[in-house]
Amino acid sequence: MQTELFTSLNDCLQKAFPPVTTRLIQEAVKDKPDFAALAEVIRMDPVLAAAVLGLVNSPFYSLSQRCTDLQRAAVVLGSKEILKLALSVSFHKNLSDVARTRDKDSYATWRVIVWSAIAAELLAERLAPGQADQAYLCALFKDLSLLLMDCAAPDLFPGSGGNVLVCLRPNQLDEERELLGVEHPELTNQILSKLGMAPESCPAIPHHHDYENLDRHDPMTQAVILATCWSEAELSSAADPFPVLRVDQLLKAHVGLDEAEMAELRGRCVERFREMLKTLGIKESAPDKRFYQHSLQEMQRAYFLGMDILTASGGLGRVAGTIRLHIGPREMELALRDPDGGCWRLFSYADGDRRALQTGRAEGRRDLPWSIRGRGRALTASGEAIGELRLPRSAALSHNDNASLELYLRFASQFFEQYSRQQAVLESRAGVYESLPVGVARMDRSGRLLDHNERLAEYLGPRTEHGGLPESLTEVPGIFQDPEWRAFLQNDRPRISSFFCESSRDAEQPPCLYLSAHKRDEDILFMLEDVTEVSELEMQAMKQLGFMETLVSSMRDLVFTLDDEGTVTFASPSVSPELTGKNLFSISKPTGPYSGKWDPTFLHEPHTNTVEAVVMVSRDRCLRLELVFSPLSGDLSDGKSHLVVGRDMTAIRRLEEKLKKQAMYDGLTGLLNHTQFQSVLDREVQRSRRTGRALGLIFLDLDDFKKINDTEGHQAGDRVLKKVGEVLLQNVRRGMDFPSRYGGDEFAVVYTEITPRQTAMLAQRLEDAVRRAFDGKLGLSAGVALLKEGEDSTSLVKRADEAAYTSKSKGGRTITMAD
Repeated sequence: MQTELFTSLNDCLQKAFPPVTTRLIQEAVKDKPDFAALAEVIRMDPVLAAAVLGLVNSPFYSLSQRCTDLQRAAVVLGSKEILKLALSVSFHKNLSDVARTRDKDSYATWRVIVWSAIAAELLAERLAPGQADQAYLCALFKDLSLLLMDCAAPDLFPGSGGNVLVCLRPNQLDEERELLGVEHPELTNQILSKLGMAPESCPAIPHHHDYENLDRHDPMTQAVILATCWSEAELSSAADPFPVLRVDQLLKAHVGLDEAEMAELRGRCVERFREMLKTLGIKESAPDKRFYQHSLQEMQRAYFLGMDILTASGGLGRVAGTIRLHIGPREMELALRDPDGGCWRLFSYADGDRRALQTGRAEGRRDLPWSIRGRGRALTASGEAIGELRLPRSAALSHNDNASLELYLRFASQFFEQYSRQQAVLESRAGVYESLPVGVARMDRSGRLLDHNERLAEYLGPRTEHGGLPESLTEVPGIFQDPEWRAFLQNDRPRISSFFCESSRDAEQPPCLYLSAHKRDEDILFMLEDVTEVSELEMQAMKQLGFMETLVSSMRDLVFTLDDEGTVTFASPSVSPELTGKNLFSISKPTGPYSGKWDPTFLHEPHTNTVEAVVMVSRDRCLRLELVFSPLSGDLSDGKSHLVVGRDMTAIRRLEEKLKKQAMYDGLTGLLNHTQFQSVLDREVQRSRRTGRALGLIFLDLDDFKKINDTEGHQAGDRVLKKVGEVLLQNVRRGMDFPSRYGGDEFAVVYTEITPRQTAMLAQRLEDAVRRAFDGKLGLSAGVALLKEGEDSTSLVKRADEAAYTSKSKGGRTITMAD
């Protein structure tokens, strides 16, 4: 099959490269092209000669006098420039006749080829000045094999199917190796060798997709690699504008350009690109698909506006309001797809009013109650519609305003897609929390309710005049006014497990609830489960003297009976085959605070009856259980001296840990979150007032973080934030200093028992540590403030923040003491 394929490829090669083109290539590999031979070749094709002279006299070269013959053009521009233009025209003319690209836009492939060749020359002028002409030719020919393969086998070649032919797809090189036995860059080199161009003439061709190893290549090859990335970002997709900004940052960093120089370079590339397309007869893409028609400043502005969508809180209404704020106070309707459920919601705005006047909801976008008729502007991401904007026909926009709006909507679409994904995750997590078959809640040490799921409210029922739960659960009668519960709040007991049956409530069958509560550093986690039916079964079973089997078969807890030596004489059916006959003390180990003897003597110690332990059911299965021991007596014991109820604590412990992390720590950096930072700061301010010991606050703002986000992407930014968190944790005093993520790329550290001099030294240590961790690519703007007499936490934060802002305004990487 490969033999037939390469035979067809050779046929296409003969058709695509007539003698004129072949002789031009042979002249191109010479150090000094022979103008007489070059002119003779060009004059063989009058159309080619006319096209070359057209390019010579284009506005790009800005010649003072018009050139009417090739000799004059060669004197003004040089033989190499004339040769490049001739090759470009001949290459396009002949390849267009044989290549049958499957692009939806038949000119898309050639636009990418032209841009990459021009860009490679412009970049090489800075990176490898003596090889700019060579870079142009390498970029022009680098994808020759793809065009010929599209001629030889358009249905077989993996580049077909609607993609821009010369833009690299995921896994394309692997597919080429499997299909052809060689990747297309190497195949291009082989083809050029047949045409008389040795591989060393274009050493960049085999590596033009090797972006990951950019710095390992020579400057001319780097120019071709960067030009390849640039052309694909500008021309391969009109849906995603982010690659254009990423390449912008990459070029500025690698080539050493400032904003003005990058804008000038891009402008030169666009000007020459358009002149070349005009001469070659290649149509530009539709106006709404040309990122290069916008300045980089316009794209950056649209990017930063779109970022506001990610931080919008309050649901789709807030997202719509944000987009409305960006577009301006005009009559409009905006439909957005709800991340939760996929339905569509419509927001309508009157002229001059920033608030939605009415909303609609429907399963499909077309089913919404639109009042503005006609075609809207779609918000699309990943090939799907996620929104639509409609303006009245009377709101005619100028060409520039219309282009700016289209650009903004592309950025808004991408950011709304990210927002939707994040919102969907949050909704899913909340759904799991709410669907738990038990009531779960968190309260502070005084009994004030901090958070709870709906099941808890169902169990406790309406407890206030407005039908909800009171702020403090100590006001709830029954469970939370029980003496045992009050004693648990007031003493050092770490946990409590109890049953409560409320006979005082108006109900035919008062509920029986199982309560399990666990104290943590600052709060209490507890769980309520309705065990009314279990209690009824227990009473019936006891009356019928068959209580054990009936009760255990319906209980979620495990039940054991032990003899005096601790041997399991009975076990719940789910574990009976593995545990019956084994000694409980031999197959289990306490994991809680219990530190006494763990042997049969424990059964006769009156001081404790509850132990949390790991029980080994089998070699591959262990259970973490809360074991409640109770003595058995009477005729029913039948040699069984003790009853043990084991409650599985695995889910509770996981839930505790999850709620703890959500409540206290930032999920990315592992530092205290904003809420916990404020709580710790308020606490330490009060402590400082009582003890008279100094309290300091350092406010930190990362320098150059935005550059990392823009050039390397948000995942790289997340890795930076995570590493900064690790650096802070490694450079503070444990138990005395409290680092936190204040928000975004801002951090704060609360220092206790510290002097002004020590605070400044610690701030410098943090700045040095961050700089070392990132090899100097990242720094800190720090603001340092010490608590004044009578000052509250709000004022302290404000002073530290203002000091950090002062450091930022000085250029960053600076520490400023407040006041």
